[in-house]
Amino acid sequence: MRCADVRDRLIDLLYLELGDEDRAGVCAHLEGCPDCQAAWREVRAVAAALDRWTAPPAHGIAERVLATLAIREAEAARSERPAMALRHLVGFLLAGAGAAILSLLLLGGSQHEADTPLKVGIVGAIWTVLYGGAGVFLRHRRYGRLALAALIGAGLSVLLGPVVSMPAVIEACRRWLEAGQASVALNVVLFLAGTLYGSAPVFVSGAIATRARPTGSLPDAARLGGAYGLLVAPSVYLQCHALALALIAPWVAGVLLGAFAGSALGVSVASRLHPASA
Repeated sequence: MRCADVRDRLIDLLYLELGDEDRAGVCAHLEGCPDCQAAWREVRAVAAALDRWTAPPAHGIAERVLATLAIREAEAARSERPAMALRHLVGFLLAGAGAAILSLLLLGGSQHEADTPLKVGIVGAIWTVLYGGAGVFLRHRRYGRLALAALIGAGLSVLLGPVVSMPAVIEACRRWLEAGQASVALNVVLFLAGTLYGSAPVFVSGAIATRARPTGSLPDAARLGGAYGLLVAPSVYLQCHALALALIAPWVAGVLLGAFAGSALGVSVASRLHPASA
C-alpha cells in the first residue's frame, strides 16, 4: 500500500471506519514507514486537542454580541450628532456678540435717556448668550432650521426697530384713541397691534426657513415661537421699559401671542411649500 493511500485513510482509522482488510493493510504499512507514523501521531494529537476543547458559555457570547451592538449604535449616534468642539462654541458666542452689538446699535435711538451703560451691557450680554445659543442649534439635524428661522425673524424685528419702533406704534395707537389712555378700546388696539408686530417677522422667516417633518407642525411651531420670543425679548425691553405699564402690558401680551401665531402660520405655509417626506 502506498503512503498517499495510507494517509488518506488515517482519519477513517482513527474513528474505526475501516474494514478489516483495509485496517490490516494500513497498520502493516504504519509499522514499516516512519513518515506515515509521524503523520499518524499528528492526527491523534489534533484529535486529542479537539476532545479537550469546550465551547464558551452561550450567555458570554450573547453579552459580547450585545456589547458590540451597543458600541456600534453609540458610534452611529455620535456621527449623527457630532461633538461640539470648543472652537465652534467660541465661534458661536463671538458671532452672538457681533449680532448683539449690531442690535444695540440699531436700537440705540429708541433707548431711554436714563439707561445706564451697565443696564445696556447686561442686556447685550443676555442677547449674546441667546444669539450664541441659537447659533449652536444651527448644527443640530433636527432643530437647525427652526433656529435659523428664529434668528431670521429676530433679525427682521430688530431691523424694523429704527424704522417702525415699538414706542412709535404704541404712541400712534394712543393718539388714535386720544382720550382713552386707560380705556378697554386702547388696550384692545395695543394688543392687536402688538400681535401684528410680533407675528409678521416670524411668519416670514418660518415660511422661508422651516421644513415640514412627519412628526407634525404644531411642536415645531411652539419651539419656533418660544425661541423667537426669547430672541426679541431684549428688543422689547430696550424699547418699551420706560413706557407706562398700562401701555406695555397689552402690547407685550400681543407680541407673545403674535410670536406663536406667526410661527404656527409660517410653519403651516412651509409644510405646504415643502411637504414632509415619509
